[in-house]
Amino acid sequence: MIDTSGMGALVRGDLDGVRGLAARTTLGDVRDVLEIDDARTKQSRLGADGIEVDSYSATLPESALRFSEGIWVHAVGGHVVLIAAKGPHRDEERGDGHDDGAKVIAPYLGEPETRLDAAIGTLMIPGSELVYATKGVALRVDPDGGELMAVLLFEPTTIDDYVRRVRPSGEPWRRLGFSVRDNWL
Repeated sequence: MIDTSGMGALVRGDLDGVRGLAARTTLGDVRDVLEIDDARTKQSRLGADGIEVDSYSATLPESALRFSEGIWVHAVGGHVVLIAAKGPHRDEERGDGHDDGAKVIAPYLGEPETRLDAAIGTLMIPGSELVYATKGVALRVDPDGGELMAVLLFEPTTIDDYVRRVRPSGEPWRRLGFSVRDNWL
């Protein structure tokens, strides 16, 4: 049986407990934790090599954490390569208009192995992807305020392998050199 504790932490809203995918995680393993909508499936590409994957829309069963921009499970031949959960927030707010789920609260990860520029929506944000390749986790954050934009789970690997075959791609319309917060409309 595959260890699904990292995905289970996502379901519980426990961002500190999120871990990468176990080796050889299958769609069946993910279905034990997430609800996959087979009607919402598309073909997409991952990594610099443009590896073709089947992408499935998924939702969390009962959870304190929500992903307003969705969860996508990317697989090749039933083998899960990446789970991308975007727009995390909690149902309850702190009272100041921000929710507790919006901050990177994963101190167990330590310093990232590398920081990459990442497209968030239509913008390229310098240093916004914190990659912990050997732990199978990448976080996309607002580098100025620390707001968590996405959680990416994959099998632990090297930075080069992550960039080459796992990392979501997507070119934004323009590159920013200033705070994301100053530019939200």
